[in-house]
Amino acid sequence: MASSGTVCTRSITISHSVAFRAALNWNADSLSVIRRFLSHQPQGLTQLDGQGNTILHFLALDGNANALKQLFEDRLLTNQDLRSRNSRGDTVLHEAARFGKRDVAEMILEKEKDLLSARNHLGETPLYTAAACGTEAVFDLLQVNVGREEVILTRNDGCTVLHAAVTREHYSELL
Repeated sequence: MASSGTVCTRSITISHSVAFRAALNWNADSLSVIRRFLSHQPQGLTQLDGQGNTILHFLALDGNANALKQLFEDRLLTNQDLRSRNSRGDTVLHEAARFGKRDVAEMILEKEKDLLSARNHLGETPLYTAAACGTEAVFDLLQVNVGREEVILTRNDGCTVLHAAVTREHYSELL
């Protein structure tokens, strides 16, 4: 190991920033780069970018469910890793909800259904985030799994999922 943020393997150096770029700019080599990084530096999932995002946040917002599944199959990810949060307190499921990545949301729910009730710093659940962003397919998926629990439908300030949909003018998609 060259330094705390760099992994050396077969004369290939994989830094934290290289792994992040591989997740952001997905190509044929990205999965192998992330695999090597995580297999030689498992704490790499706790390393954050400037907004507190992990590699998993980037895979979720990009909609890369296949990469997430593969990393689970390789035992480089655990259910606990899905609970990582960025500086806003958003989980990987919040990011999938924000960007309308239904495949990622389904995969996350298979692994860690408790994330449905995870709240960010504003008290927004992934369902609230999907309503606010108008991501209908993810909203439908989360709504079916959540039911009508009041605690999940309301943000810290009392705003509800319906408030979020109306305020952002996404109510027609969600009603």
